[in-house]
Amino acid sequence: MVSNAELDALVLSMEDFYRPGPVTRTILRSVLFKVYKTKGELILDSQKRASTLWWLSKGYAREISTVLATGGLRTSWFWFTGDFVFANPFFFSQQASLVQIEAITDCVLLEISFSDLNKMRKEHMDIELLVERMRTRCDTERTYLISELLSLSAKERFEKYYFLHRDLFNVARHKDIADFLRIKDDGFNRFKK
Repeated sequence: MVSNAELDALVLSMEDFYRPGPVTRTILRSVLFKVYKTKGELILDSQKRASTLWWLSKGYAREISTVLATGGLRTSWFWFTGDFVFANPFFFSQQASLVQIEAITDCVLLEISFSDLNKMRKEHMDIELLVERMRTRCDTERTYLISELLSLSAKERFEKYYFLHRDLFNVARHKDIADFLRIKDDGFNRFKK
């Protein structure tokens, strides 16, 4: 069962793009389930249909993508406490995911199935607005990252990300952060000093 505090935290995290009314909150509570993932555990494996949307109540997670040229893996995104976690765009299109999602710390997640979310969308028009705003927010954040990768130097990317997400540097492997920021390992170590 999802506690009042967890539901309040979830609603607060949506405040800048959605404010559910009392009826929607009650319905939301009835379809949310709490799950626990341990450090290193996959939340979603690639090639699996992304049938669940999660909200990260506590912890950190990362998206792992396959590098097409080499077949190797690299970190392509990080999620933090208070973030919605989903394989974009695979969750919304209900296709097999091309990415993995891994807990990089022990995590507590609130999850809702695609079928429950879809049912809510049909019964409550404001849920459709929530879904579209979540998609837009995700697309905007990823577009912004690409822009920064192209326009900022490696040192500027490191400094900005360190300023915004200092705690991540205490829990994630530095190699994964360097990979995400497209910084060579030796440059990353030089910037950390």
